[in-house]
Amino acid sequence: MSQAPETGQRLRCPFCSRILKVPASLAGTIRRCPHCDRKVRIPGTVAAESSDSQSRRETATAPESLPVVCDVCTTRFYALPDQLGQYVKCPDCGRANLVRPRPKSAPVWRPQLEAPELEISLEPSESDETTRVSHARELLMAAHENMNMQDQEATAEEFGTVGLGTSRSRGSEPSVRRTMIRFLGNSNVWPQWLGIAVALLPLSEAVGFIATSEGLAQVAAILLCVVLAVLGTLLLSFFATRMIDVLEMTANDTEKKWIDWPDHDIAGRFLNLMFFVNAASFSALPGGIAAQFFASPLLRATMVFVSLFLLFPIVLLSMLDQGSCMVPYSQRIWMSVEQIPGAWLRFYLRSGVMAAGMMGILWIGPLAFSWPQRALVILGGCLAAWVYVRWLGGIGLTCVESQAETKPSPQQTEVTT
Repeated sequence: MSQAPETGQRLRCPFCSRILKVPASLAGTIRRCPHCDRKVRIPGTVAAESSDSQSRRETATAPESLPVVCDVCTTRFYALPDQLGQYVKCPDCGRANLVRPRPKSAPVWRPQLEAPELEISLEPSESDETTRVSHARELLMAAHENMNMQDQEATAEEFGTVGLGTSRSRGSEPSVRRTMIRFLGNSNVWPQWLGIAVALLPLSEAVGFIATSEGLAQVAAILLCVVLAVLGTLLLSFFATRMIDVLEMTANDTEKKWIDWPDHDIAGRFLNLMFFVNAASFSALPGGIAAQFFASPLLRATMVFVSLFLLFPIVLLSMLDQGSCMVPYSQRIWMSVEQIPGAWLRFYLRSGVMAAGMMGILWIGPLAFSWPQRALVILGGCLAAWVYVRWLGGIGLTCVESQAETKPSPQQTEVTT
């Protein structure tokens, strides 16, 4: 066995960082590394150096190499600059790793040696913990509000429903509220309710024909009932959708100078009709239960009417606030009766006067009287419905703004650790 040469050098592979013992006879040549099989240039000088100085010199001679850490075995090796953005196999496990640019060196913190004492805290202080918890709660509250708004917008786009979302704070934008006369006189508003009233006139004539038909005319009345059910449902769904649009624009204070009516599909219109039907059913239920204890038909009808009159606006706003026609309870709507009693009292007084006027008109005679009187009753009923939802939307706007004003800011929220 030949004896190893006495003179030689220790060389670190610039690719796999392995220490190589190179004989002096190979100085100045290019050989392959036995570990990574990459070509390595062997320096020509064979000066005896310490391991530390040799490592520093080798690191300085190859600044162009790019360090790569294997994703599987965490082996550190190096790649050439022309391999940037390519995949290089790990010399140990064979994993293909992406060659990335050399990371920028982070600034190194050095303590002030002039300071007599250095106080090191291994745990955060009480004030730091309080600040951290407060900041985390602010982020959670903001994320929760953002998710609620996104869910309401997605629900409105998918099903055509509305909700009483977070309103603007007072003073942030000029108010777009208008008087009732200006609202009804809008060129985009009056054709809607007037057209609905005109469409209800032939339907009322068909109802009168069905109610008074006798003999062979009853056969035609049965067929007319089917047609009337389909057309009447479509017309009522369109009417309910437009009333909810008015309520939404008023409650969210988003009415523009020229109202752009939103588009709704068939399913969305029927769902909007269900808001009014379910709200009326839930509202009349307590009065219907209480009416069972009275024998007089007049007292029974009075109990149902009072229950419907008092609960219908609260239940309808609660359903719109929750975004579901099956949830008649919303905490902020029901609590608003106690928080803004003046606004609710004005609403009920105006609604009571309007209801008394409509009852007085109907008291004059039945709906089946002459055409001019019937047309006035239908036109007045449609107009009263639009005015009613306009007043109800004003209650929703007052409720949302009062909640926004009384809601504590994140800085005022008490933080408990």
